[in-house]
Amino acid sequence: MVHELIAFFKADTANALQPAIIRFLAAQCALLHEALPNVCDISLAEAPEDCIVSVFGDIHGQFYDLIHFLETFGLPSASNVFVFNGDFVDRGSFSLECVVLLFYMKLIWPDFIFLTRGNHESRELTQFYGFRNETIHKADELTYNVLIESLMRLPVAYVLARAVFIVHGGLPRNSDVSLEQINALNRLGNDDIIRDLLWADPAEEAGSHSSKRGVSHMFGPDFTERFLHRNALKLVIRSHEMKDEGYEIMHDGKLITVFSAPNYCDTMNNSAAVIRFTKRIEALGNAKTMLNANSSRFARYLHDSHPELVTCGILDIFGFEALQSNSLEQLCINYTNERLTPQTT
Repeated sequence: MVHELIAFFKADTANALQPAIIRFLAAQCALLHEALPNVCDISLAEAPEDCIVSVFGDIHGQFYDLIHFLETFGLPSASNVFVFNGDFVDRGSFSLECVVLLFYMKLIWPDFIFLTRGNHESRELTQFYGFRNETIHKADELTYNVLIESLMRLPVAYVLARAVFIVHGGLPRNSDVSLEQINALNRLGNDDIIRDLLWADPAEEAGSHSSKRGVSHMFGPDFTERFLHRNALKLVIRSHEMKDEGYEIMHDGKLITVFSAPNYCDTMNNSAAVIRFTKRIEALGNAKTMLNANSSRFARYLHDSHPELVTCGILDIFGFEALQSNSLEQLCINYTNERLTPQTT
């Protein structure tokens, strides 16, 4: 059915998809998500030994790139788990298609695909950056209202295998906050902590700084260190910012930004990245890996700065090959229009 839905959209007949069906998908996802806590656990304890968890950054309505990801990595399954880390909508021309496909997959495979709320999953931003107008044009305003209410009910963070904190924006101004305290908040409200999780950006300098966005703050490596220690975690993965190579490593290797919209807005000529973990992430801190001379620069970096992660973490630049036999430069393939379908946005 997912392949049929993709083919349906590719044929440019998405406008024929009945708004009532879209509203039904959105309402079912809203019921599913509003029963979940603000911070959800993704446990790999019962996962197959060959399980891979892929963490995607911003998609921003680039539907044909989303399709390319699914064609590259396959569909969700017990051994192929996906986390889409917010900002599915706005800016790109196919936000509605992205949301419908993600919701559809979530309802089919609720245990194998996880959706994080980003700062663009809000009424305020979708009024200005395209999703509202696109949905009204392709469906109607009622459908937009049902969709945005569903998107606003998405969890704001996930903890992968008791070790990795996955959040769209960044860390709160109160870096001593616990996951339990975050879970006690109303994520539909206007709480500063929720806003920071959706909007904050990392900075190289220690402390909390005013944000260039005019919302939330920028947080230094000391904030990351305290938050991880407070909650017995190892690594922060966040999105929210375009990076030329699709990712950036900061805060002594304890924070990675991942961005998954290649050639962002058809102008930025950036690569997309995906972070992939094996089930061995459960063994964090219990093993170290001997790296040979052919290991990639990224793998060597992990070994030097984050040895407990190197046995379980793989950073796959989109268009990835085995890290053990390729340099990082070879892996940083720039997926622009010539590598993607011509309709890419």
